[in-house]
Amino acid sequence: MKTKELIVSFAAMFALTIAIPAESAAAPPYWAPANGYRAKNTHIYFPQQNFYYDLHRGVYIYMNGRNWSTSAALPVMYRNINLSVVPQVQLAINNHRPYDYNSNHRAKY
Repeated sequence: MKTKELIVSFAAMFALTIAIPAESAAAPPYWAPANGYRAKNTHIYFPQQNFYYDLHRGVYIYMNGRNWSTSAALPVMYRNINLSVVPQVQLAINNHRPYDYNSNHRAKY
């Protein structure tokens, strides 16, 4: 009897693991474009606010005093900004440090 219960429990757990997709929790932010966008671009630069969003790591990269910081949540200073309407620049940088090119980005955009 216990063997049958164990088998049924194991089968139920296995069915749940394959039924729930692993990527369901990794949805892009509501303001990010979709359809292959992340395959070509690695960062979004917000020129008016001078911060970045790393599409692959899912973090915001912003100036915190004199240093660049990362945060999984939108930094407090930008929370009142509607990111879907402010200017955005799509960047293809094969580097997790887009701020290395920040002076170029600020001059260009």
